[in-house]
Amino acid sequence: MSIDFERARQETLQYHKAYYSRFKLFEKDSWLENPDQPLMRLLDYLEGKIEILDLGCGVGRNAIPMAQALQKSNKTATITAVDVLAESIDLLKEYASTYKVKNIIEAVLADNDVFMIEPNKYDLVAAISTLEHCQGKNKVAKLMAAIARGAKSGGFVRIEMTTNRRVTDTSTNEPVPTFVETPLDGEEVQEMLQAKDTFAGWNIISLTVDPYEEELAKEDRTVHWCSTQINFTAQKP
Repeated sequence: MSIDFERARQETLQYHKAYYSRFKLFEKDSWLENPDQPLMRLLDYLEGKIEILDLGCGVGRNAIPMAQALQKSNKTATITAVDVLAESIDLLKEYASTYKVKNIIEAVLADNDVFMIEPNKYDLVAAISTLEHCQGKNKVAKLMAAIARGAKSGGFVRIEMTTNRRVTDTSTNEPVPTFVETPLDGEEVQEMLQAKDTFAGWNIISLTVDPYEEELAKEDRTVHWCSTQINFTAQKP
């Protein structure tokens, strides 16, 4: 299957631009309301001078709450928050200032496909709804391997990926064309997560496959979004 990577990327960027202009961080009844809870729980296990990498950070749905929690616990930390959308990084900086955590967050405008992850640097690497936006399965695998190398011994990785995506028109039940850089099924992703050059031999804390669905507006119609979420948490030996 041929994928129009540029069209898929533009659809992703336009969706997020529109969403961030409509909803503010922590706004009720939006997916910005709460951070990823399994990710937040990992902060309890981090000590010393903490280095965290948040890939595909958006406007700080996870980075801002992590910074707040670390600051409240009087832990010394740096969160490197990376996103490809300039509007996201601008808003992230504004929210970091508003919530008084700008000393903890280092905002970086970069594409995950080319961002260089320093080996053995991070106590925690988060990639929440991010890897599927790499441009091709080979680049997903390459980024997974880079994430694995980037974690310190004893460090944690938290990954969430959307797979098996299906979108239909709610009024006609007909499929609606959508564009995603790398559409993968759940079995493929699980195999990739446990490959030799990614997380084989790690302590797998959790690996779940969870159904997800919602109704949302797309252009001039309402669509039903149905997908499977792969949730993966592991600790490097």
